[in-house]
Amino acid sequence: MSKNNERITERAQKRADSLEVIGQALTEVDLGKTSKEYELAQTRQSLAYETVKNAIAAYSNKTLGLLNNVLNTQRSVMA
Repeated sequence: MSKNNERITERAQKRADSLEVIGQALTEVDLGKTSKEYELAQTRQSLAYETVKNAIAAYSNKTLGLLNNVLNTQRSVMA
């Protein structure tokens, strides 16, 4: 009976070790995926920020140009 119990214990230990290795591998994969998704989210956020910043700058430049045109028109009418 004791040899049988030893074999059962050895098998159970091997299975536990295998499950632990599998669990660690899955955790590493999950962490890698999470960090990759986080990095992608940061990149997208950065691109969105740059896009909005550039759009505002272009709008400001266009608006400033239009205001200068109005001011020049007023000056020429008053002259």
